[in-house]
Amino acid sequence: MREKKIEKEIVKKAKNGDQEAFSWLYQKYGEQIFRFIYWRTSDKHLAEDLLQEVFLKAWDKIESYKERNLPIKAWFYRIARNTVIDHYRTKKSDFSLDDVSVELASYKPDLAEKIDTNIEIEKIKKAINLLPDTQKEVIVLKFIEELTNKEIAKILKKSEGAIRLIQFRALRHLKEILKDL
Repeated sequence: MREKKIEKEIVKKAKNGDQEAFSWLYQKYGEQIFRFIYWRTSDKHLAEDLLQEVFLKAWDKIESYKERNLPIKAWFYRIARNTVIDHYRTKKSDFSLDDVSVELASYKPDLAEKIDTNIEIEKIKKAINLLPDTQKEVIVLKFIEELTNKEIAKILKKSEGAIRLIQFRALRHLKEILKDL
């Protein structure tokens, strides 16, 4: 609870033009937003460029941010999602999760375990890549980024019930796909 109060105060300062406060938000959420973008682009350099674009847009529009009982990270995710969509609209190219590096894993397993894990992760990435875009987004936001259904609903501009239904269908679809891989 105390952390939420501190964050609200920092957001208030950032809305008033305090660059240090905004920098604190970047430090806190930059890595999470980068991972989200990276999962969508499979390109580290592009993800870094888009991350900078996301936070530049956020800085330009911070005064218009309204909390609505959701953390500011949901707002950052929405900007990131829209930035990635805009990028691919203008580039007219496809993206793939197949090339996503396993280096984002948070632990260092032994070689045999790492090989097994890599094989499983590759299967899961291929399966996720076969999902429709909305299902793919919900799965990444829920299980990779560990957002709540409420936060995902806000980002995707859908109801929480719709998010639960999309998640249910996506998991069922993933199960079917993984049987065939």
